[in-house]
Amino acid sequence: MAAGALVAFSFTSMPKGFLPQEDQGYLFASVQLPEAASLERTEAVMTQARKLLMANPRWRM
Repeated sequence: MAAGALVAFSFTSMPKGFLPQEDQGYLFASVQLPEAASLERTEAVMTQARKLLMANPRWRM
């Protein structure tokens, strides 16, 4: 009986959203290139990734 009451209380008191309210909208990404990739190649890939992300109107810097 007590376990049922605890479960019912948990369902009513726990947040129901997927994202927590403290979500600030940050995106962390990891980009991995081959070990021999030059700095110029790395910068080009990062510029391309940034352009792809910024093409979405929901993103802003």
